[in-house]
Amino acid sequence: MKRIFISGVIMAFIITLGFKDLNAAGVVQNNSYAPTVTDATLAPLLNPLLTSGWASFINTIDTTIKENWNSQNKLANGLGNANAYSSQAANLDGYHGYDLFAIMVGFGFGAQFPNKVPSNPIDMKNAPSDALNDIKDKGDVYAGLGVGAAVNFGVNGKIIGFKNIYFNVKYGTYSYDTTDKGNELKAKMTTFGLGVNYQWVAHKNLIANIVKWRGITFGSGLQYNQNKVDMTVAGLENIYQDLNTTPIPGYGTYRLALSPDIKLGYDAKTYTIPFDVNTSLRVLWLLNLNVGAGVDLVFGKTDINIGQTSTAWIENAATGQHISTDGQVVIDASTKNVKPTFLRPRVQIGAGVTIGPLTAVNLSVTYYIPDGAYAGVSAGIVW
Repeated sequence: MKRIFISGVIMAFIITLGFKDLNAAGVVQNNSYAPTVTDATLAPLLNPLLTSGWASFINTIDTTIKENWNSQNKLANGLGNANAYSSQAANLDGYHGYDLFAIMVGFGFGAQFPNKVPSNPIDMKNAPSDALNDIKDKGDVYAGLGVGAAVNFGVNGKIIGFKNIYFNVKYGTYSYDTTDKGNELKAKMTTFGLGVNYQWVAHKNLIANIVKWRGITFGSGLQYNQNKVDMTVAGLENIYQDLNTTPIPGYGTYRLALSPDIKLGYDAKTYTIPFDVNTSLRVLWLLNLNVGAGVDLVFGKTDINIGQTSTAWIENAATGQHISTDGQVVIDASTKNVKPTFLRPRVQIGAGVTIGPLTAVNLSVTYYIPDGAYAGVSAGIVW
């Protein structure tokens, strides 16, 4: 479970932040300032060049950013949608109608594709890399990946006097924190949900207890999911710009240098009100198949946080010797408060292998019309 969760978080992080130039990730802020030459002999020679060179350097960075990375609203929307899909983790679809209680432990991934869900498994396999390439090429793309995990406990309402009503509550959280060579990754996932289902059509034995139809249920509730990732990237390659191309006699050529230190991340929080209808078949005691359809009403927001504080200095181009105090370039390319898509119709299928009351493996796949998907695995007891 730990490895799968970490893999999902990192995949989401890569898809979210995999643009082509981390050194040009936002708008240069007003608290940026140039280095100053400390050598008394070089100061009058380089300071006039520094004034124009610094302005050109900042303008180049700012123009590149505004053209490519100033806004990532599509990406934030895609991440929010994928996060909402992931709130389905550990669902009980296909198992309603149990006598007393049900417990499911499960995890799953939600994916928002740029155009539409791939039509075959081969295309599905390539979808994440295709989305990443779109981000690299375009800077902003409607795509995202989310992860959810929870323990889901359901109870037959007849215990407290509610006939044909089933209640459930689920919760799961996981945090991951690692540091290596100045790079730091922090990730956190939280899933929570309350649900209620009504057994509209009762169970029926179709073929002498060999095939049992579980009837038809209607369901709703409230589901919350949060995926949060923060990463500090240190030790990126320095950026340089020449101050003089004609050597100063006795001193040589000099250049501006920048050492990037970037903080990246996103925070997706969604609240989903699902409305769905489900039915399923149990074949002997071994196989359970279910289908369903519904619509989700989704609220929440996603923040993409991209910040960079770069130390700047002036150095000898040949020797690398510093001849200045440190300057600073501050960049903020964050995209805040982007809402997920409000209305998402869906269809779903599921299959489970059971041994007596123990559900060994249950696979659930949901297609969000027209361009999203969720896939999850769960295991538990249905009594």
